[in-house]
Amino acid sequence: MKQKQTLYIMTGYLAASAGLIAGLANAKVTTDCENKSMMHAKKVITNEDGEIGLDELTTRQDVRFITTD
Repeated sequence: MKQKQTLYIMTGYLAASAGLIAGLANAKVTTDCENKSMMHAKKVITNEDGEIGLDELTTRQDVRFITTD
């Protein structure tokens, strides 16, 4: 009798953990790194076309080089 109870308890824990894992796998999780990357990308884009061009990227790098030099 005790073995059946243990089996039912183990099955319950297994089902609950499987549901939790499935829920976490389907959850949309955004990290702070993604948000920061988007903020930095918006700072780089200067001509409102939504894309980072070579001139925009090099201008930012040139400014960083000048300020650290």
